[in-house]
Amino acid sequence: MRFRMMSGIRRAGIAGAIGLLLAIGGGAQVKARTAMTGPAIAGLRPVRQFSVRTPDGLKISAQEWGDPKGAEVVLIHGLNGSYLSWARQLQSPALRRLHIVTYDFRGHGLSDKPTQARYYSEGKRWGDELHAVIQAAHLKRPVLAGWSLGGLVISNYLKTYGDKDIAGVDFVDAVIELRSDLLGADHDPQTAMASPDLATHLLGTKNFLRRCFHTQPDEATFEILLGAATKVSPELQRSIFPMAGDTWKSLKSVRVPTLIVQGSDDSLVRSAMAERIHALIPAAKISIYRGAGHAPFFENPIRFNQELSRFVAACQSRSVRQRG
Repeated sequence: MRFRMMSGIRRAGIAGAIGLLLAIGGGAQVKARTAMTGPAIAGLRPVRQFSVRTPDGLKISAQEWGDPKGAEVVLIHGLNGSYLSWARQLQSPALRRLHIVTYDFRGHGLSDKPTQARYYSEGKRWGDELHAVIQAAHLKRPVLAGWSLGGLVISNYLKTYGDKDIAGVDFVDAVIELRSDLLGADHDPQTAMASPDLATHLLGTKNFLRRCFHTQPDEATFEILLGAATKVSPELQRSIFPMAGDTWKSLKSVRVPTLIVQGSDDSLVRSAMAERIHALIPAAKISIYRGAGHAPFFENPIRFNQELSRFVAACQSRSVRQRG
């Protein structure tokens, strides 16, 4: 078996090898929970790759997927992520008819990585960055789906721009406040990621990424996601926390449809965070993913993609009725 596998890898090349490893990796239970159709994560190809210039002068890497005429969604990744975090949405037949936009945060992925703390510590810059992406992609009224740190990005956007130009919000295991009673108890990985010691920083990054999943990805996928995570510098890790501020107050004024997704086994963000968001937006609906960790969209993509598709359709119908 081992000889046949290695021969197959040599014949297929690097891209084929990744697909082969994805096909044979993991047990039956993991396959059932994390199965995805389409090419492996390394084979993602956007409809359009484009650059966005932020008001503070940074160049942001952004991508468009799906049907340019479809209902609009911006998928906003979390700390140490990139557009690759959403691989199981970008490859999903259930979402193929949507017009999806992704981007890499400042200091992440292929976007600019300034070393000055002010580019990360000032929350308004993150909200302005999201607004710049929406404008550059010519989106008229998108749904914003923010994972983890993406919740703070959306909150900062709402603080400046309000919800008048968006159709809905999907908070996915999202962070809106940096309070100890709302976050996981073990902060060691985050502390290590901010270390100036390279080995400590890299080990903290790896441990943080592991804790994002209750059911772990196959190793080939994990290594690609880890590669993206290691592109985030310790300077960002040390500077980012003030961006939270009091942006949670902006959620009190949200009137568009809101969905709150929470993994029941999230070790990074407590379920109390979802309850906090719901208290601020009482009309929001909560969807609990039993057995999922911090990344339910990755661990249970079939359910997540169907749910997102229905939510976007409902938001779009509401927007059409309001315009009519």
